[in-house]
Amino acid sequence: MSEKEEKKKTVKKSEEKKEIKTTAKKTEDKAEKKKTVKKSEEKEETKTVEKTIEEKSDHKAKKIEIKKSTATDQKTEEKKEITEKKQEKPEAKKSKKGTFAVLYTGRRKTSVARVRVIKGTGIIKVNKKPIEEYFGRLTHRFKVLEPLKLTGTENNYDIFANVKGGGNTGQADAICLGISRFLDSEDAKFHKELRKNGLLTRDSRMVERKKYGLHKARRATQFSKR
Repeated sequence: MSEKEEKKKTVKKSEEKKEIKTTAKKTEDKAEKKKTVKKSEEKEETKTVEKTIEEKSDHKAKKIEIKKSTATDQKTEEKKEITEKKQEKPEAKKSKKGTFAVLYTGRRKTSVARVRVIKGTGIIKVNKKPIEEYFGRLTHRFKVLEPLKLTGTENNYDIFANVKGGGNTGQADAICLGISRFLDSEDAKFHKELRKNGLLTRDSRMVERKKYGLHKARRATQFSKR
């Protein structure tokens, strides 16, 4: 082998190496470009997805706000209707004498009272009997007259009450509740005093039921050691 041939071979090898390097660089550049393009596409896709999600969430939030607003409007309307119904006075029914009477109910324990109120001079009758004759105890009479004394309207109305069930205390409390309800609807000034003294609240306490194995609700048999 001559020196010229050896030189040619070395030159060829070097050129081949250079070509390999250039081709490798080109492939690497292409791969990098593809990666960058892919990344940019992925970013755009994520942005579009985020935008769609945000739009959906905004749409849902708007829907929820609209629903809430409609619900609140409905609630306010219902409250207004309830208040209007409360403020409305019950229909007055004509009595036998020709004057208009208003009926109100009161309850306590098992007794129910239907109270008829007419503008008058302070006559009070319970089951077609005068209050002094029907209620023997002063405490029961004071209980019936309590709302009238508080509001200072003892001689302004005639009261006729029909009571059923329970004993004297329950019946007196039921009549008291009926009268206080009437006074509350008659004039708004009386509401504060009646509410403060607890005359507008229905006492929900009832007799506790008897349990088996006991004499009453809680009364047990006397303990015997032997």
